[in-house]
Amino acid sequence: MTTRFAPRLGASLAAVLPLIAAAAAKAEDVADTIIVDASVVTMDPAVPRAQAIAVRDGRVLAVGSVERILAFKGDATRVRDLDGRVVLPGFIDPHGSCIAAGLLAGSPEGSPLSDTEIATAVAALSTDARVAAAKAGQQALAARGYTTVAEAGVDQASHDALVRLAAARGMVIDVAGYATLDGVTITPGPLATPWRSAGYTNGYRVAGITVVMDRDLVASLDPTDGSDGETAVDSPPLIRDALSLAFENGWQVMARAHGAEAIGRFVDGVVEVAASKGPADRRTVLVGADQLGAEHLASLAEPKVSVAFGPGRLVLDGDRLREGMGSIDAAERLSPAATALAHGVPVAFHSSVGCADPLRVVQAAVGRRTASGDILGPRERIDIEAAIAGVTRGAAFAIGEEQFKGSIEAGKAADLVILSGDPLSVGAAGLADLRVVETIKAGRTIHLDNGSPRPLRRRPGAAWVASP
Repeated sequence: MTTRFAPRLGASLAAVLPLIAAAAAKAEDVADTIIVDASVVTMDPAVPRAQAIAVRDGRVLAVGSVERILAFKGDATRVRDLDGRVVLPGFIDPHGSCIAAGLLAGSPEGSPLSDTEIATAVAALSTDARVAAAKAGQQALAARGYTTVAEAGVDQASHDALVRLAAARGMVIDVAGYATLDGVTITPGPLATPWRSAGYTNGYRVAGITVVMDRDLVASLDPTDGSDGETAVDSPPLIRDALSLAFENGWQVMARAHGAEAIGRFVDGVVEVAASKGPADRRTVLVGADQLGAEHLASLAEPKVSVAFGPGRLVLDGDRLREGMGSIDAAERLSPAATALAHGVPVAFHSSVGCADPLRVVQAAVGRRTASGDILGPRERIDIEAAIAGVTRGAAFAIGEEQFKGSIEAGKAADLVILSGDPLSVGAAGLADLRVVETIKAGRTIHLDNGSPRPLRRRPGAAWVASP
């Protein structure tokens, strides 16, 4: 019997299999969630605006018109009508700290704590306390619209805390850790574990190292201000050794240099070491770069170095820097984002103590307006779209994640932020009135503002605080 009917059964399967395959393919194209009637700012130059997004399994399935996206609707698809709300890619901080954010949770923008005081406070925390701080900090960052943060200066205790949180599936946002460099001797620690990876495990990975090359400019103006507790790699041989060690091991380097001398030593070192090791996409990032000059920018193309500026310091400390540097021209050339972009150097923007909100970071890059109301370096101002790129697409590039983050495109993570207004149309001053309505990580809401709008206002002499 089996032999007799086998040919007929085979013929039936041959006829049915294409239908099964077509049904399976169609099922894969059915969205879990569809967002319609939205003003989508994709940050994708090819398709800068859209009205709807389809999401499946934590990734963007498609983006486009409402009519096109509704074609991905199935019986179980959840359809959300945003009534014209603005959607952007989730914000990314290319040089921040969820643990430090946890310590500052509840403090207003413009916190009086210095980098030194925060670094000292973090170093004094136990592993248990760092777990709690990291969890609180991630919630605070999600409330600001961040979906990814590059955790700078991760020592063994911070790594242990983040591993514990990830193992317990307690991560709210993605955290890419950059291990602390102690001179040029790197204790294996975070870099010699399975967490050192290009992909995340439960929201955490170790991406590379942080190399501290000098103090920030404000600290350097105060002779009584000691180091911030991090070992400075401040001589050409040490810099070359550090870069060689990182390049040989495939570790991405975040080099923090603020002053012209430290920047010059870094540029000389990275050009020399990159040439000796041969061409590669190492994604080296110069962080801070306050006194980055045209002579430095011309040398960054070949080793493919990108820059992460912290424009919030211009708002918080611009008046003091202009006075302390003794040269108005030198002060006005600080954090030269416009010049860097004109040279074709990839640019990102990171948060600063007292200016942690990404919309305030964008406003600082656009306006460069100090606490006194003066504009510090009008020639280095950039437009709002370029500034938003610095906390989305540019920041994703800086940490090597541009293939799946930084813009709203098919195949990328459904990391989204919904705002109360359109940052591209409100002008620089209007950015302070925008608020984060909702933050979505991999298609899941991680922050929802159900309260009444509480826009941020500028506090004279500091930064921004919540309006009463």
